Amino acid sequence: MLKAVGLTLVFYCFTLQVCASCQLSVRVTDFPPQYYQDASGQWQGMSVELTEVLLNEMGCTPVYVKVPWQRSFILLKSGQLDLMTNLSITDDRKAFLNFIGPQRDETIVLVVHKNSHYQIKSHAELANLPNKIGFELGSYYGETFDVLFKQDPAFSSHFEAVTHSEQNIHKLNLKRISGFFGDLYSVSHRIKTDSLYHSVKIHPFVINQNWVYFGLSKQSVSIPVLKQLKKAYQEAASQNKFNQVLSRYK
Repeated sequence: MLKAVGLTLVFYCFTLQVCASCQLSVRVTDFPPQYYQDASGQWQGMSVELTEVLLNEMGCTPVYVKVPWQRSFILLKSGQLDLMTNLSITDDRKAFLNFIGPQRDETIVLVVHKNSHYQIKSHAELANLPNKIGFELGSYYGETFDVLFKQDPAFSSHFEAVTHSEQNIHKLNLKRISGFFGDLYSVSHRIKTDSLYHSVKIHPFVINQNWVYFGLSKQSVSIPVLKQLKKAYQEAASQNKFNQVLSRYK
């Protein structure tokens, strides 16, 4: 199915430039405010808007493909998916992705019960919470957490992986976990709009802050196309188009 939805880039070239007529397959999922479908089934959200700023600048059309987080990386490696948003740059990902950006700022926070009073001032103190902490498999939570998790078995035993972030809110509401990691934009939005999040709050300790990027498959996005996309990014950024989108979600 994925191969049939326009994963191949089609370009009409003249003179010495790569032309602007193209399609790129873009990973989405149900995760407001980053991605969600409106009443007519059209994909909306912050990451959708940021992607369209980039692609519209080049005259490209996005083809949205709903794919779980972990499977997205498999498809990017094989070239069955062209573009994914909200990616931290890691050595593992550099092997099969080129990056454009930054796309936006990312702050990873700890979501806990509203009536909890956990005292946390360092990553190491996360292991002192009474129950495990949920995190999404394949996500990157910064170098400090990454080193502790990989090198300290006692620390890593206090964390519980899920394949989809939505599983964490249900576990927290059932008090099966003490908290979970989430993106500040997304969690803030859900607390305001989703009854599932009415019983939780954001802990003041910040897990990680960095920039996230558009990731493009090395297998399916050619170097000439990549260069044109980088040029399109610089042009859109110079006109403040990305910040205009972000300002509506803060």
